Amino acid sequence: MQTKVLAGLVAIIVVAGGFYIWNNKAQAPAGEKRAMHWTFTDAGENTAGNPQTKVSLNDRVIGTYEGSCSEIDGSGWTLLAGEVSGVICWFAGGGKEVGVFALESGDGYEVMEGDLDEGSAEVAGTRGNFKILFTI
Repeated sequence: MQTKVLAGLVAIIVVAGGFYIWNNKAQAPAGEKRAMHWTFTDAGENTAGNPQTKVSLNDRVIGTYEGSCSEIDGSGWTLLAGEVSGVICWFAGGGKEVGVFALESGDGYEVMEGDLDEGSAEVAGTRGNFKILFTI
């Protein structure tokens, strides 16, 4: 009798433990950043003699941009709302931003390219006009 009671308790514990583990599977916390590895390669000069940089994200070539490029993290720039990683490519008062923006659904990211311009005394600077390049 004692053995049957003990076996019943063990079975209940095993089933309850299995149910707990199944309901609490390890998941990435919501909003967790995916690892973004940017690579910058000197691409020589364009026909106007301006320096160019080839930009890649996680071994995927994004494009070649005028000027020098650097990650936003650790620079004087800040990430925009929803942007989890990004690159600024700058030359002679303007350039391009390549940003990785989290989808609202939380199921991926959009890699987008936007315009940068420092502006003038008469015209405000620009940071925007983003267009989707691809989704990851």
